[in-house]
Amino acid sequence: MSGPIETPDLTKLAQPAHVSETSDSIAAALHDHMVGKTVIITGVSPTGLGAEAARIVAKHSPKLLILASRSPAKIADVIADLKAAEGFDASVTTIESLTVDLASQESIRAAVASLNEKDPDFALDVLINNAGIMMLPEFETVPDAAGQPLEKQFGTNHIGPFLFTNLLVPALRRSKAPGGARVASVSSGGYQGSPVKALDDPLILRDTPETRAAYDSFQAYAQSKTGTLLMTLALAKKLAGKGVFAYSIDPGAVGSTNLSRSVPMDVQKALGWRLPDGTLNPVAPFITAEQSVASYVKAAYDPSLADKSGATITAAAVDESILDYAKDPVLAEKLWALSEEIVGEKFDY
Repeated sequence: MSGPIETPDLTKLAQPAHVSETSDSIAAALHDHMVGKTVIITGVSPTGLGAEAARIVAKHSPKLLILASRSPAKIADVIADLKAAEGFDASVTTIESLTVDLASQESIRAAVASLNEKDPDFALDVLINNAGIMMLPEFETVPDAAGQPLEKQFGTNHIGPFLFTNLLVPALRRSKAPGGARVASVSSGGYQGSPVKALDDPLILRDTPETRAAYDSFQAYAQSKTGTLLMTLALAKKLAGKGVFAYSIDPGAVGSTNLSRSVPMDVQKALGWRLPDGTLNPVAPFITAEQSVASYVKAAYDPSLADKSGATITAAAVDESILDYAKDPVLAEKLWALSEEIVGEKFDY
């Protein structure tokens, strides 16, 4: 494994285990705000939180639900489950798939172009940026707009959603939904492990002997998730008064998902996620997928958040404990400029 792994305080990576709200309880209260909308959810797979998000959205009669993933087969499995669910009404809800790899700027641009080609007046009411990767044990890269290598966690968790969201802003601004359109982007309590160090030294994102030697998988993950918080902050400011609201989500630690599949078992044990025999640690503050996705539903639909654009939703409530470096508007603007450079396009609203 490249570089040392810092062992974070597990309580800072998860919501408390006593979270009482679930996706169903929140959605029941917000049903009237969910019906009839067009929604995109990224990172949808049968074993991830995207599937639970898709389930609860589909249950409340959207007009169009677009499920996005780099794997068409995984999307197909989720769609089959949704259509087979009791109460699903195909005359009310259309479910479609969208193939997109958030690690590839080319794939992102092609996916958004396909939506616009299908309907030049495509209007989007809710975008849930759920896709992400976690703690890649080795330094890996993805290409930036110029084809130069970029650290993969930053490229997938921050740059991918940054580009995807900005390319969809015209569709979001065409939304006729009462109360406006929503962008809900999944961050992590793990952001507390690192600010966006690339703002001081962009070279840490590049493939050099020095960056490979210094690579820390948790800090790289944390940096990318701080990026999500700062992107949300900047997006909220740039779209203020334009009918689009942006929120970040801390999903908490959900033991049943496959997000940690790239984290070596010895590291999961060192972090306290797993017992010596490899089973989930019963005292770790894991929550259920339904408890986690309660925050998704809150961020994506709750009208009481209209004056809280830019906020982070944790345990289905506004999180007032976000660290200063993740809510600094100056850093948010600097990261926006760096992100535009990486995607090779400026976005001004």
